[in-house]
Amino acid sequence: MYGIERGVSCELNTLGIVLNMLLNSLPGQILRYRLFMDRLRVKKGVLFTGYTLLYLLQAGLFVLLGDRADSYRAIQVYKVLFATIFFLLPFFIIKIDLFANLFLYFLGACYSTVIIRIGSFIDLHFAGGMIRELAFFRNNLILIILFALTLPPVLAFYRRILKPAFDTAEPGIWRMMWIIPSMFFAFNVVTSGLFGIEYVESRLFFPSTLMTAGGMFVSCYVFLKVMRQTAEAAALKESARQAENLLNLQGEQYRMMLENYENTRFMRHDFRQHLSVLKTMSDAGNMDGIQKYLSDYFSTIPETSEETYCKNSAVDAIVRLYVKEAKALCAKVTVNIRIPAETGINDADLCVVFGNCLKNAVEACGRLPRGEGFITAKAQLDGNILGITVDNSFDGEIKKDGDLFLSDKREGEGVGISSVRAVARKYGGLAKFEAKDGVFQVSVLLSRSTVSPDQRESHSF
Repeated sequence: MYGIERGVSCELNTLGIVLNMLLNSLPGQILRYRLFMDRLRVKKGVLFTGYTLLYLLQAGLFVLLGDRADSYRAIQVYKVLFATIFFLLPFFIIKIDLFANLFLYFLGACYSTVIIRIGSFIDLHFAGGMIRELAFFRNNLILIILFALTLPPVLAFYRRILKPAFDTAEPGIWRMMWIIPSMFFAFNVVTSGLFGIEYVESRLFFPSTLMTAGGMFVSCYVFLKVMRQTAEAAALKESARQAENLLNLQGEQYRMMLENYENTRFMRHDFRQHLSVLKTMSDAGNMDGIQKYLSDYFSTIPETSEETYCKNSAVDAIVRLYVKEAKALCAKVTVNIRIPAETGINDADLCVVFGNCLKNAVEACGRLPRGEGFITAKAQLDGNILGITVDNSFDGEIKKDGDLFLSDKREGEGVGISSVRAVARKYGGLAKFEAKDGVFQVSVLLSRSTVSPDQRESHSF
């Protein structure tokens, strides 16, 4: 494709080929980076400068290779080298799952391949009579027009469909999802290689290419939507479970309040009798009798062991439940939660975060010898940011796949961790999980100003 034939203006053709190479790779790179500029391992300026220098190096080397007599083999090596570089770079620069990155690559590659195929079809059928020296410029102009027309709706697809799926789907799902665009990409490559120019010139080429592109995007849309709905269903199920726990706790609190009310009513009735007895002793000057009577009376008053951990009643109820379970295991518990009654964050979402973090911590302590576990829970609202940390001891055994903490009860990431991640994403925050030196650490940041009340109730495509 990039060879230079005799009788053709080398300078003109070389410039056209260089531009063609840029058009072959740049749209796919744009799609890989566009929605994940907030997940880069380098600064944006460094990224832009690096790619500019890389493209200049690619163009310069091609010009040098074009002057060599044995340039064909060198150009083939050159093409493979730069294709490999452009393929691998985003894996090191974008901080997302390996298989999610593969999905992005093949999706962008399929899009670029389809546009290039359509451009070749238009070139052959509608512009084939132009002089050969302008062949690459003609093809490049067609590609520029096609990319200008199609890139905005594709980016809209990425923004409205793909990005929300990345924000809600479990990381493990991309182990299978990347296969979908890779199969369509392989189909494009195989059909182009098998049938060559005759296939491009046939009437079936254009509709089959459109069907391939449409099939890929529709398939990805369906699977991404199912993925997100599945993730949201799991989050709703977990929220419902935490809400049920909260209702049970509130029911227990209500029962205790009724008991306290009845006890207080009886105590008020008895208190008048006690005051009458004390007054009689006081009138008689019987100080020894008063002291003994008061001592006996105070011994009958039960001590209260209920402790309040924060002003938010829902969080307080969840914390008291798991603190009680942890203390039953003789674990050392330290709680320092400074949040008001109204946080600007849905109470059910708060219960999902605190409930899952503390539940996992208690279960981890339960696998240690009695009395050796510890749990430290802290939370504080600073402006619009709520910070939550939960540290706990564990037995050192943990199932992990890369950065993914796997469940002991099912395949993939634990439901609790997935639910905490979902709440963090919902409020424009983050959830970080680490395990080192026998301590499991959870850090969660939630922004109460990120999501409006209406948006919190419903998230859809």
